[in-house]
Amino acid sequence: CEKDLFARETECPASCPYAAEMQKEFCHFRCVPGNECGLLGTVTEATVPDHHHHECRRCEVEGCKTCVPGAPGEEVELCMECMPGYFMKDGGKECGSIGDYVFGTILAALVIITLVFLCWYMDLACRPIVNEHGLMEALQSRKRTGVRPTRYQGTVMEGDAASDNYPLSTNLMSKNIAGPGAMCLFRYECALIMWAFILILVWLIMGFAVSTDLFLVGIRKAETPQEFCAVIAWGR
Repeated sequence: CEKDLFARETECPASCPYAAEMQKEFCHFRCVPGNECGLLGTVTEATVPDHHHHECRRCEVEGCKTCVPGAPGEEVELCMECMPGYFMKDGGKECGSIGDYVFGTILAALVIITLVFLCWYMDLACRPIVNEHGLMEALQSRKRTGVRPTRYQGTVMEGDAASDNYPLSTNLMSKNIAGPGAMCLFRYECALIMWAFILILVWLIMGFAVSTDLFLVGIRKAETPQEFCAVIAWGR
């Protein structure tokens, strides 16, 4: 508990469970009991003992512009002035967002519009068909606008057969069904997939050949200043 260590990796012992950053030494931390947060040469503004992360932290009230902590070791933090767009609640213990009411109003309006649209759609869906011939003509016209095969495996397609879709096994990189531009597009996408696969394979080979720690770079847990310093020191 009496020592300050650089980029401390281990958690503090139960007798002094809070990691406090030193005031004049970058990334140096010492373990202190809760009533000594902000004392003994540690950062004077970090007086709040955080029981969840086991650290001495600064006053943090969401949406607060001017936050005032209590005495060293007291888990008290009050907001004297909230940021623009926020208003004070519970005597400064919290800053509420005006945006919550704005987004709530927008959400309510969207729900009402959706319900009106659903009622209108159900009304249309339940109406009887009064022009069967026109409906069939429209469906056939829509079907003819799609890309359909006129020749398949050397055989000319006619009649209803020419209206069928291409099989799902069609190779769009070599089969010209919508012009050379479509073929070039799918060849380009195939090249991207192959290039990404090669990069992943090279990364895996490098990781197993050099060190599997390469797979952990950027994903190690770091939520407090102590953890950030420890992760950076480990990565270097």
